[in-house]
Amino acid sequence: MTQPATTRTQDDTRSELLIQVCRKCGTVLAPLVATCSRCLSSQLEDIASTGAGK
Repeated sequence: MTQPATTRTQDDTRSELLIQVCRKCGTVLAPLVATCSRCLSSQLEDIASTGAGK
């Protein structure tokens, strides 16, 4: 019997916080937003947070 594709393993855990940056204007955004609040672009990129934000 095969396992469903949605089964997670211990290797799937991450130890970093991902945030989003707009590729068009460079605005840093909260995770999981659909569009940039500054320029309304949907060209967003996930990056690892450095932990230095305020």
